[in-house]
Amino acid sequence: MIGNNSCGVHSIMAGKTDDNIDALEILTYDGQRLHVGATSADDFDRFIREGGRRAEIYTGLKSLADRYGEQVRRQFPNIPRRVSGYNLNHLLPESGFHVARSLVGSEGTCVTILEATCRLVESPPARVLLVIAWPDIYICADHIPQIMEHRPSASKVLTTSWSEQAAARA
Repeated sequence: MIGNNSCGVHSIMAGKTDDNIDALEILTYDGQRLHVGATSADDFDRFIREGGRRAEIYTGLKSLADRYGEQVRRQFPNIPRRVSGYNLNHLLPESGFHVARSLVGSEGTCVTILEATCRLVESPPARVLLVIAWPDIYICADHIPQIMEHRPSASKVLTTSWSEQAAARA
């Protein structure tokens, strides 16, 4: 789940995996074991003063955020289920320079994740299933705002294949 920033039917209630990661214990490709999470300005300054590999990594990440921050703000859509690509938005100051969350979804291309500290989400005490059918996916999408007004804990859209939908309309 951490590797690909999973989200499923309950993501509308609980968020994506990156929304629920507080900290990670990681292993870098060169064997450095680090505990990462949200990084305050004081933490960042301390890491830089201490020097070493952590300082190099954090300096590089900060440089990346400074260099591309405006582009990330403009081009990373702020949508509830953006799960593809690197989570560079979590390196921005307004996101708390959250190194752990920035690694969620990187599929092991940056580090190996050894341990995770996660936020747990309360399970609803009662559940009701509602099945609604529309003639096509577009009409369904038009009704999502109305459905969301009722604060569902989960949502799943099941569709027939595009060829089956086209045949049904013909």
